Amino acid sequence: MSHRDFDDAMGLLSRDLRQRRLVVFCGASGSGKSSAIEFLLEQHPHCAAAGQWCVIEELRHYRDLRSVWRALRHGQRLLIASHLPHRLHRCLALLVSTELIELDWQPHKIVRWLQARGIHHSSAAVNRFCQIFGANYHDAQLILNHYPAANFDQALG
Repeated sequence: MSHRDFDDAMGLLSRDLRQRRLVVFCGASGSGKSSAIEFLLEQHPHCAAAGQWCVIEELRHYRDLRSVWRALRHGQRLLIASHLPHRLHRCLALLVSTELIELDWQPHKIVRWLQARGIHHSSAAVNRFCQIFGANYHDAQLILNHYPAANFDQALG
């Protein structure tokens, strides 16, 4: 998903990030972490100023947190796309001002994505999808590609 097509389902533009040193997007592949970061860097009034934020993509292993800690010790403000559990990042929030955004458990963003494409769906199907796959666009698109003529409920079936 391009940040140009980004649907601000999480209300990112309305969040006050002036005092934040760390903004972490947690979620599986395809959940929109990188698109959300690009969107913030281009559109958010507290992030768009050049040079204010460093981006760390694809935190996958606990050892990757060393680079986060090093950057924070050097005074950098970070936008992070993380596959690590959100609980782990809550520990960092005890040390630095953090905005933690968990993308895997937000069914409303999948509902908005389906509505924008005119795809019929039920709340039950979207909730079941999110329980199985998390709220990620990639898997939703794969399911629809596999059953192109069906509505989301039938495709998920």
